[in-house]
Amino acid sequence: MNASEPIGTILTQAKLDALRNRIDALPSTFDYKEKLLELFTKLEDKYLATLVKDIQLDSQSALVVSFTDEKFKDYAKIKVLVDDQPVAEVKNGISSGGQLDDNVLTIPNQADAHVVTVVAELPHKSYILKMISQDILLLKRQVEALFETNDQLKSEVTQDLLDQLRTQINAVKGSEKTILTQRINHAQQLFLNTLVADMSVKNNKIVVTFANELFKHYKIVVLGNNSYLAEVTNGQNYYGSLNGNVFTPSKSVVHGHPYRVEVRYASGTYKIREMIAE
Repeated sequence: MNASEPIGTILTQAKLDALRNRIDALPSTFDYKEKLLELFTKLEDKYLATLVKDIQLDSQSALVVSFTDEKFKDYAKIKVLVDDQPVAEVKNGISSGGQLDDNVLTIPNQADAHVVTVVAELPHKSYILKMISQDILLLKRQVEALFETNDQLKSEVTQDLLDQLRTQINAVKGSEKTILTQRINHAQQLFLNTLVADMSVKNNKIVVTFANELFKHYKIVVLGNNSYLAEVTNGQNYYGSLNGNVFTPSKSVVHGHPYRVEVRYASGTYKIREMIAE
């Protein structure tokens, strides 16, 4: 087994079953049988956890369980529990209690769900595939509500809102924090991309045209060939001239060199424009 590859791509349930049968066939007097079973259980648990990609609560208060791929159809009993009560089940790709479309199971009317658990019941053992609390579901919904599409934010999104959501995300622990952080980083990038309307070369100088006056709330740096050229910080320009919403670094360009505009914010550095000087 190549440890550098994801476990979900190098294992199957059939391979795990064959391995478990070999361990079960060992005589009870074998000194390491119990230890092998313990290690096998950890391996199977880790593999099964890859079956569920995500759980969300959509804008209509339906639970949306997204499976990673079609491997979940190999299982005779996958249950979705809400507050320890079953609300849906999938048997070899056939759902009851919810609507299954491709790899997505939707269960309506779950606004009051406090804890959602997805369980796989195997003949020899039951495993928790994923568990999520109401707080995380609601936070996920708030984050997803930022997006009009995956690559476009809604017009009402503000920096204050992004900062508020990031503060909540920073308090989250475990794998859900990773997922939420990726989404808020993507939202932040999309938001900052709108600061610059144009980047060009005029009279042998880089010219950065800002879309509006929002740029005055940020530190915006222009780099040439990966070296610092100039910046505008909170509306104050350094090593360049600022005329309204147009910023021109003082240094002349070197043709063929790469130039870029970055926003340096508390949550990170964001590249928002780049070009090669022709």
